[in-house]
Amino acid sequence: MYSEQLEAIIDAALADGMLTDKEREVLHKRAAQEGIDADELDVVIEGRLAKMKKQEDWLRPAPPQNLVNEKLGNIVKCPNCGCTDVTGRAVCPDCGYAFANVKTNSSAEKLANKLAEVEVSRRGSLLGGIAAAYGGGKTAEKASIIKNFPVPNTRDDLLEFLSLLKPKSSKYPKLGSAADTEHYQLAPAYYIKYVECIDKARRSFGKDAEFKPYFDFFEEQEKMVIPAKKIAMWIGIGFAALFVLALLLSLFS
Repeated sequence: MYSEQLEAIIDAALADGMLTDKEREVLHKRAAQEGIDADELDVVIEGRLAKMKKQEDWLRPAPPQNLVNEKLGNIVKCPNCGCTDVTGRAVCPDCGYAFANVKTNSSAEKLANKLAEVEVSRRGSLLGGIAAAYGGGKTAEKASIIKNFPVPNTRDDLLEFLSLLKPKSSKYPKLGSAADTEHYQLAPAYYIKYVECIDKARRSFGKDAEFKPYFDFFEEQEKMVIPAKKIAMWIGIGFAALFVLALLLSLFS
Protein backbone atom coordinates (compact mmCIF):
# COMPACT_ATOMS: atom_id res chain seq x y z
CA MET A 1 0.00 0.00 0.00
CA TYR A 2 2.81 2.39 0.95
CA SER A 3 6.54 2.37 0.23
CA GLU A 4 8.61 -0.52 1.53
CA GLN A 5 10.35 1.76 4.02
CA LEU A 6 7.10 3.09 5.49
CA GLU A 7 5.54 -0.38 5.59
CA ALA A 8 8.60 -1.68 7.47
CA ILE A 9 8.30 1.10 10.06
CA ILE A 10 4.56 0.42 10.45
CA ASP A 11 5.21 -3.31 10.99
CA ALA A 12 7.88 -2.54 13.59
CA ALA A 13 5.64 -0.08 15.43
CA LEU A 14 2.69 -2.49 15.54
CA ALA A 15 4.69 -5.63 16.33
CA ASP A 16 3.61 -5.57 19.99
CA GLY A 17 -0.03 -4.78 19.16
CA MET A 18 0.24 -1.24 20.54
CA LEU A 19 1.17 2.20 19.24
CA THR A 20 2.89 4.74 21.49
CA ASP A 21 2.82 8.51 20.94
CA LYS A 22 6.49 8.39 19.99
CA GLU A 23 5.87 5.66 17.39
CA ARG A 24 2.93 7.60 15.95
CA GLU A 25 5.12 10.72 15.73
CA VAL A 26 7.79 8.80 13.81
CA LEU A 27 5.17 7.41 11.41
CA HIS A 28 3.66 10.86 10.80
CA LYS A 29 7.12 12.28 10.09
CA ARG A 30 7.87 9.55 7.56
CA ALA A 31 4.43 9.91 5.97
CA ALA A 32 4.97 13.65 5.54
CA GLN A 33 8.23 12.96 3.72
CA GLU A 34 6.34 10.75 1.27
CA GLY A 35 3.43 13.18 0.86
CA ILE A 36 0.92 11.01 2.74
CA ASP A 37 -1.85 12.63 4.77
CA ALA A 38 -1.44 11.98 8.52
CA ASP A 39 -5.18 11.42 9.08
CA GLU A 40 -5.26 8.84 6.29
CA LEU A 41 -2.29 7.05 7.86
CA ASP A 42 -4.03 7.03 11.26
CA VAL A 43 -7.10 5.36 9.75
CA VAL A 44 -4.94 2.63 8.20
CA ILE A 45 -3.02 2.10 11.45
CA GLU A 46 -6.17 1.85 13.57
CA GLY A 47 -7.62 -0.65 11.10
CA ARG A 48 -4.52 -2.84 11.33
CA LEU A 49 -4.54 -2.66 15.12
CA ALA A 50 -8.19 -3.76 15.18
CA LYS A 51 -7.39 -6.68 12.89
CA MET A 52 -4.46 -7.72 15.10
CA LYS A 53 -6.65 -7.68 18.20
CA LYS A 54 -9.08 -10.07 16.53
CA GLN A 55 -6.21 -12.45 15.90
CA GLU A 56 -5.00 -12.40 19.50
CA ASP A 57 -6.87 -15.59 20.32
CA TRP A 58 -4.56 -16.41 23.20
CA LEU A 59 -6.11 -13.53 25.19
CA ARG A 60 -9.69 -14.51 24.43
CA PRO A 61 -12.03 -16.70 26.49
CA ALA A 62 -11.98 -20.46 26.14
CA PRO A 63 -13.30 -22.06 22.93
CA PRO A 64 -17.02 -22.80 22.66
CA GLN A 65 -18.32 -25.49 24.98
CA ASN A 66 -20.59 -28.36 23.96
CA LEU A 67 -24.10 -27.84 25.31
CA VAL A 68 -26.95 -30.36 25.39
CA ASN A 69 -30.45 -29.50 24.23
CA GLU A 70 -33.27 -32.05 24.61
CA LYS A 71 -34.69 -31.27 21.16
CA LEU A 72 -31.55 -30.55 19.13
CA GLY A 73 -28.96 -32.77 20.88
CA ASN A 74 -25.34 -31.52 21.11
CA ILE A 75 -24.94 -27.82 20.28
CA VAL A 76 -21.76 -25.73 20.02
CA LYS A 77 -22.17 -22.00 20.63
CA CYS A 78 -19.90 -19.04 19.98
CA PRO A 79 -19.03 -17.50 23.40
CA ASN A 80 -19.06 -14.02 21.84
CA CYS A 81 -22.42 -13.83 20.01
CA GLY A 82 -24.16 -17.15 20.74
CA CYS A 83 -24.20 -18.34 17.13
CA THR A 84 -24.81 -22.12 16.95
CA ASP A 85 -23.46 -22.65 13.42
CA VAL A 86 -19.82 -22.97 14.51
CA THR A 87 -19.16 -26.73 14.59
CA GLY A 88 -15.79 -27.51 13.00
CA ARG A 89 -15.02 -23.83 12.35
CA ALA A 90 -12.03 -21.78 13.52
CA VAL A 91 -13.89 -18.46 13.16
CA CYS A 92 -17.52 -17.62 13.98
CA PRO A 93 -19.43 -16.99 10.71
CA ASP A 94 -21.59 -14.28 12.37
CA CYS A 95 -19.22 -12.10 14.41
CA GLY A 96 -15.77 -13.20 13.19
CA TYR A 97 -14.67 -14.35 16.66
CA ALA A 98 -11.50 -16.49 16.44
CA PHE A 99 -11.68 -19.58 18.64
CA ALA A 100 -8.53 -20.37 20.60
CA ASN A 101 -6.88 -23.79 20.84
CA VAL A 102 -8.77 -25.32 17.92
CA LYS A 103 -6.99 -28.64 17.51
CA THR A 104 -8.07 -29.10 13.90
CA ASN A 105 -5.93 -26.07 13.02
CA SER A 106 -2.71 -27.57 14.44
CA SER A 107 -0.02 -27.16 11.78
CA ALA A 108 2.30 -29.49 13.70
CA GLU A 109 -0.34 -32.23 13.59
CA LYS A 110 -1.05 -31.66 9.89
CA LEU A 111 2.64 -31.88 8.98
CA ALA A 112 3.08 -35.04 11.04
CA ASN A 113 0.08 -36.61 9.27
CA LYS A 114 1.44 -35.72 5.82
CA LEU A 115 4.83 -37.26 6.63
CA ALA A 116 3.12 -40.36 8.02
CA GLU A 117 1.16 -40.72 4.77
CA VAL A 118 4.43 -40.78 2.83
CA GLU A 119 5.76 -43.48 5.15
CA VAL A 120 2.71 -45.67 4.63
CA SER A 121 2.45 -45.18 0.86
CA ARG A 122 6.14 -45.88 0.28
CA ARG A 123 6.26 -48.90 2.57
CA GLY A 124 3.77 -50.84 0.50
CA SER A 125 5.23 -50.21 -2.94
CA LEU A 126 8.03 -52.05 -4.73
CA LEU A 127 9.53 -48.85 -6.15
CA GLY A 128 9.35 -47.25 -2.72
CA GLY A 129 11.27 -50.14 -1.21
CA ILE A 130 13.98 -49.99 -3.88
CA ALA A 131 14.31 -46.21 -3.53
CA ALA A 132 14.52 -46.46 0.26
CA ALA A 133 17.23 -49.12 -0.02
CA TYR A 134 19.39 -46.69 -2.01
CA GLY A 135 18.63 -43.65 0.15
CA GLY A 136 16.21 -41.87 -2.18
CA GLY A 137 12.50 -41.49 -2.80
CA LYS A 138 10.82 -41.35 0.60
CA THR A 139 13.29 -38.96 2.26
CA ALA A 140 13.31 -36.62 -0.73
CA GLU A 141 9.52 -36.53 -0.76
CA LYS A 142 9.41 -35.77 2.97
CA ALA A 143 11.96 -32.97 2.56
CA SER A 144 9.84 -31.43 -0.19
CA ILE A 145 6.71 -31.55 2.00
CA ILE A 146 8.54 -29.88 4.89
CA LYS A 147 10.00 -27.09 2.73
CA ASN A 148 6.66 -26.31 1.04
CA PHE A 149 4.47 -26.54 4.16
CA PRO A 150 2.73 -23.19 4.90
CA VAL A 151 3.88 -21.08 7.84
CA PRO A 152 1.20 -20.84 10.59
CA ASN A 153 -0.56 -17.49 11.07
CA THR A 154 -1.81 -17.55 14.66
CA ARG A 155 0.39 -17.20 17.74
CA ASP A 156 -0.45 -20.50 19.44
CA ASP A 157 -0.17 -22.48 16.21
CA LEU A 158 3.17 -20.86 15.39
CA LEU A 159 4.54 -21.60 18.88
CA GLU A 160 3.48 -25.24 18.67
CA PHE A 161 4.94 -25.56 15.16
CA LEU A 162 8.28 -24.09 16.26
CA SER A 163 8.39 -26.54 19.18
CA LEU A 164 8.08 -29.35 16.61
CA LEU A 165 10.72 -27.94 14.26
CA LYS A 166 13.40 -26.92 16.78
CA PRO A 167 14.68 -30.37 17.86
CA LYS A 168 14.64 -31.59 14.26
CA SER A 169 16.40 -28.55 12.74
CA SER A 170 20.08 -28.01 12.08
CA LYS A 171 21.85 -25.66 9.69
CA TYR A 172 24.91 -27.90 9.54
CA PRO A 173 24.09 -31.45 10.76
CA LYS A 174 27.10 -33.10 12.37
CA LEU A 175 28.92 -35.80 10.47
CA GLY A 176 29.21 -39.17 12.14
CA SER A 177 27.61 -42.58 12.45
CA ALA A 178 24.15 -41.04 12.06
CA ALA A 179 25.01 -39.37 8.76
CA ASP A 180 22.98 -41.84 6.75
CA THR A 181 19.85 -41.66 8.88
CA GLU A 182 16.67 -39.94 7.76
CA HIS A 183 16.91 -37.51 10.70
CA TYR A 184 20.30 -36.31 9.45
CA GLN A 185 19.04 -35.93 5.88
CA LEU A 186 15.89 -34.03 6.86
CA ALA A 187 17.53 -31.65 9.38
CA PRO A 188 18.36 -28.97 6.73
CA ALA A 189 14.79 -29.07 5.36
CA TYR A 190 13.39 -28.58 8.87
CA TYR A 191 15.81 -25.69 9.39
CA ILE A 192 14.67 -23.95 6.20
CA LYS A 193 11.09 -24.06 7.48
CA TYR A 194 12.26 -22.99 10.95
CA VAL A 195 13.88 -19.86 9.48
CA GLU A 196 10.63 -18.97 7.66
CA CYS A 197 8.68 -19.35 10.92
CA ILE A 198 11.19 -17.21 12.82
CA ASP A 199 10.81 -14.46 10.21
CA LYS A 200 7.02 -14.58 10.70
CA ALA A 201 7.39 -14.61 14.50
CA ARG A 202 9.71 -11.60 14.50
CA ARG A 203 7.35 -9.55 12.33
CA SER A 204 4.19 -10.44 14.23
CA PHE A 205 5.27 -11.37 17.78
CA GLY A 206 8.75 -9.88 18.11
CA LYS A 207 8.28 -8.76 21.72
CA ASP A 208 6.50 -11.89 22.95
CA ALA A 209 8.70 -13.54 25.61
CA GLU A 210 7.52 -17.07 24.75
CA PHE A 211 9.21 -16.82 21.35
CA LYS A 212 12.61 -15.86 22.83
CA PRO A 213 13.99 -19.44 23.14
CA TYR A 214 13.25 -19.98 19.47
CA PHE A 215 14.88 -16.67 18.49
CA ASP A 216 17.96 -17.64 20.57
CA PHE A 217 18.21 -21.04 18.88
CA PHE A 218 18.06 -19.35 15.48
CA GLU A 219 20.86 -16.94 16.45
CA GLU A 220 23.01 -19.86 17.63
CA GLN A 221 22.49 -21.72 14.35
CA GLU A 222 23.29 -18.65 12.26
CA LYS A 223 26.59 -18.17 14.09
CA MET A 224 27.68 -21.70 13.23
CA VAL A 225 30.30 -22.27 10.58
CA ILE A 226 30.73 -25.31 8.38
CA PRO A 227 32.08 -28.09 10.66
CA ALA A 228 35.82 -28.76 10.41
CA LYS A 229 35.18 -32.40 9.45
CA LYS A 230 33.09 -31.32 6.51
CA ILE A 231 35.77 -28.85 5.38
CA ALA A 232 38.42 -31.56 5.69
CA MET A 233 36.27 -33.92 3.68
CA TRP A 234 35.96 -31.45 0.80
CA ILE A 235 39.68 -30.68 0.93
CA GLY A 236 40.36 -34.41 0.69
CA ILE A 237 38.03 -34.73 -2.28
CA GLY A 238 39.79 -31.80 -3.94
CA PHE A 239 43.26 -33.34 -3.51
CA ALA A 240 42.00 -36.69 -4.79
CA ALA A 241 40.55 -35.00 -7.89
CA LEU A 242 43.86 -33.20 -8.53
CA PHE A 243 45.75 -36.49 -8.17
CA VAL A 244 43.48 -38.23 -10.67
CA LEU A 245 43.80 -35.30 -13.07
CA ALA A 246 47.60 -35.33 -12.79
CA LEU A 247 47.65 -39.08 -13.38
CA LEU A 248 45.51 -38.77 -16.52
CA LEU A 249 47.69 -35.99 -17.85
CA SER A 250 50.82 -38.08 -17.33
CA LEU A 251 49.27 -41.02 -19.17
CA PHE A 252 48.32 -39.00 -22.22
CA SER A 253 51.38 -36.78 -22.39
